[in-house]
Amino acid sequence: MNMVHYLERVIERRSSAAVAVASAAAPLLHNLDTLAQIPLYEQNSFIASAETLVAKASQSQNTVLTEHECNAIWIGAHLLYKKGVREKIPAMLKLKALENYPLVQLLLTKVQPPNILNLSEILQPLRKSLDFRSNDPDLRSAWLFLGRNYYLGTGTAEYLKQAFDSFEKATALQPDNPYNSEAWLLVAECHYHGHGTQKNIKKAFACYKKIEDLIVSDDMIHFRAIALARRRLQLQQRQNPLLQRQTMLCSHLL
Repeated sequence: MNMVHYLERVIERRSSAAVAVASAAAPLLHNLDTLAQIPLYEQNSFIASAETLVAKASQSQNTVLTEHECNAIWIGAHLLYKKGVREKIPAMLKLKALENYPLVQLLLTKVQPPNILNLSEILQPLRKSLDFRSNDPDLRSAWLFLGRNYYLGTGTAEYLKQAFDSFEKATALQPDNPYNSEAWLLVAECHYHGHGTQKNIKKAFACYKKIEDLIVSDDMIHFRAIALARRRLQLQQRQNPLLQRQTMLCSHLL
């Protein structure tokens, strides 16, 4: 699929066939590696087209953009982000028509990183957009990003609860995705330490064991997750020998 051809179809809105082409290309928009491979001259075309759409939408706050037009704006803004030209991005993405698009809100959050003073203000739009599309499995990493920011925030009970809920959502959307080990580890740690939820060692160890089942060979986050999971399990075994028969570690993974 030629991504520039896809964008041209979206901009020109030639026919119903354009909708079919855009729908076929939409899954590629979640793959940032695909966007990184776009040649430089085509990247400029994406950015210019996105800016044209923004100008059109800015004429009225009530402008309704199609999902594919929103994707096109996100692509252009993301390419600007990769180029390091970040000052243009907030104005591009702060359109009323984009407020329910999680990928847009995620990029906006990255451009304006939250701190202790504005944590809730920056993260609230992202949380709202994720809730709006809460069952989209492609947004697993966005839920994880949201949870991390809440977890590293003020440390208050409210933010830890938000973090735990976000981590759980990430695991629920793609429970068997081998690259979801970090989300499972963070859910386990929340249960283990009682962060954002009641302390529950049994649930924590169920999550640690889940990590061992997510076999992936090329992801360092997974290796770190499984290493910590094993240390927790081994410590539990030493503390309670009766669990030795119940917690069989998968020695073939490492």
